[in-house]
Amino acid sequence: MKIAIFTDSFHPQINGVVTSIIDLSKGMTDKGHKVYIIAPEYKEGIEEFSYKDIEVLRVPAIDASFYEGFKWSTIMHKPSFKKLKKANIDIVHFMTPVTISIFGILVGKMLKKPIIGTYHTFISELTYLRQLWPHAGTFAQKFSWQYTNAFYNRAHLITIPTENAKKELIKNRCKVDIEVVSNGIRLDSFDNSKAKEIKAKYNPDGHIVLYVGRIAPEKNMPVLLDAYNRVCKVDSTTKFLVVGGGPTLDLCKTIAKGYGIEDRVIFTGSIKSDELKKSGIFGACRMFVTASTTETQSITVLEAEANAIPCIGPDSKGIPNVIEHNVNGFVVEPDSAEELAQGILKLLKDDELHSTFSKNALESTKAHDLNKIIDEWETRYMRVSQIEVTRLPRIKPIIKRINY
Repeated sequence: MKIAIFTDSFHPQINGVVTSIIDLSKGMTDKGHKVYIIAPEYKEGIEEFSYKDIEVLRVPAIDASFYEGFKWSTIMHKPSFKKLKKANIDIVHFMTPVTISIFGILVGKMLKKPIIGTYHTFISELTYLRQLWPHAGTFAQKFSWQYTNAFYNRAHLITIPTENAKKELIKNRCKVDIEVVSNGIRLDSFDNSKAKEIKAKYNPDGHIVLYVGRIAPEKNMPVLLDAYNRVCKVDSTTKFLVVGGGPTLDLCKTIAKGYGIEDRVIFTGSIKSDELKKSGIFGACRMFVTASTTETQSITVLEAEANAIPCIGPDSKGIPNVIEHNVNGFVVEPDSAEELAQGILKLLKDDELHSTFSKNALESTKAHDLNKIIDEWETRYMRVSQIEVTRLPRIKPIIKRINY
């Protein structure tokens, strides 16, 4: 098969969407298929992503000031369109409801090819919207859902990684068939041979609590730092390792300094996914924590669990589908620094409970084994590619009258 993936988020960005796209694309080409990734272009000098039978087509784009690393791209790029037409692609798969995906929908319409849309990010959450409109409220959320549906309701199939996230789409009037497909994780991709070195480097005399992800408003980092400050008042040896970069990194450093725990919180900055998996960081840590309330699934939680690390996260969106309360971790009240702190302290003190959660965490990831997920995608691509497309819905303006 020849699969065209349209995404506004791709290399050199580092985030869960990019990781899942790369894993999917590699998995499909390893099975003998051809993948075209259509993504915004970046400045010269950036080494292009490369893998066998994956061809990256870059579309002219400009920086979007509201979100670090994001680009506004043209919605029609003739050279890429000609390339895809000549290749006689079998299916269009768009990943993000922004400008590149408009191009993808147009390509599907013009070439009469079936379209799949994958929902990765709850952009209608206020923590996202307020990065574009600082005073966004209920009206902006309604508008954002209608904007999002203008994309996804033009697909022949929507996929989303968790059941809770699927329910959220249905509740907000997404009308196309929705199937749950985990982002998946390659269970054999981790190397913890350097774990002892990492432990000695960051905290030889105590435990390490880990967070991996973007340092951005939607990740709710102030709640994590508040929780860790509470932990520090009880525990004098544990340290908090924060792996990732983003627009609120300096703010988080300021918050840690304000609490007087800047020597207990270690900010590593961004680490590429492949490097992180082989760094030994996962093997050096006692547990993984997140306060994000906007996750459709959370690849970083899956990565932690694949390393037998218990996780703590909020009872929100897709998190309870990957962290099972009192089985492989704790699910706590959203925005509750106190409950997060209590969960952290409990796993720091109780070795027997930690051991049980650790075993269960590793067991739970078997359902997300990327080899199994790739097989599911191959079956799904083949099924959807058989849809006879005689006419796609008319492309209407994305911005239209709110009729909720």
